[in-house]
Amino acid sequence: MTCSEAREQLSAYYDGELAEPLRAAVAKHLEQCAQCHAEFSGFRRLSELTAQLRTPQPPAEMWQQLERQLDKGAKRSSIDYVPRREVVIAAVLLVGATLGILWWSMGREESGHAEQDQSMAAFLEEFAVDPSRAQQTLVQKYEGQPLEAANAVKGLRYTPVATHAAPDGYKLQGAFVLKMPCCKCVQTIYTRGDGSAIAVFEHDDEQPAWFGLQPTITAQCNGKPTTLVEVNRGLAATWKCGSRCITVIGATDINEVVRLMSDFDTPGRDAHRGAAARF
Repeated sequence: MTCSEAREQLSAYYDGELAEPLRAAVAKHLEQCAQCHAEFSGFRRLSELTAQLRTPQPPAEMWQQLERQLDKGAKRSSIDYVPRREVVIAAVLLVGATLGILWWSMGREESGHAEQDQSMAAFLEEFAVDPSRAQQTLVQKYEGQPLEAANAVKGLRYTPVATHAAPDGYKLQGAFVLKMPCCKCVQTIYTRGDGSAIAVFEHDDEQPAWFGLQPTITAQCNGKPTTLVEVNRGLAATWKCGSRCITVIGATDINEVVRLMSDFDTPGRDAHRGAAARF
């Protein structure tokens, strides 16, 4: 079994969903391959972290709504006739979507996205060791310019979190606009009371390739699907916030991720603080 084949099965292996002899083959590979074993250990730690999250309770009226929908569905025929014309249209759309994905992949290589992915994967690793050096490298590479509060929204389609007051327990150290291939990305650096740092990126689209080959897991954090990655015993997390995405790098644990999500995703979060960010 190759490393790529084993990595594809790590989630199912962890959940005990593999049948023999595939389960035995993965187990044997993990015993012999230190790199895959390390990735599996990271995946297991992420699963243990997400298990600490509280499961939100659905509202009582949801069950009544489901019962009404089921009653309506029971009155319909169990088999619906699909006209041949609709089948042809569906097939055309499927082919178009496949070609679109291929075009996107080729364009990503040609437009510098592949290099961007490598740079971000390197930033992820280096930030955990030397945040200052990692930050300097990224700013130089993508012509980072300080974000000015007076012109923060100019050229952007949203109001960056850096223009609001820093979350409780954090201090704003600086904010930059990076000219990345994916978009004009706003990066904000905060420090905790002990001087350790976190980096917050705001970008247009999801960027799973930023996490490189690190094992990832998706969990519901603060009511939103969130991708989590463990890096040097710290966490990186990314989620949708309105029309954009937010990626946090350098979180200490899952609870910090949830606190930051709650703060960044709350409209008018400065109203109760009476303070604005200072640059």
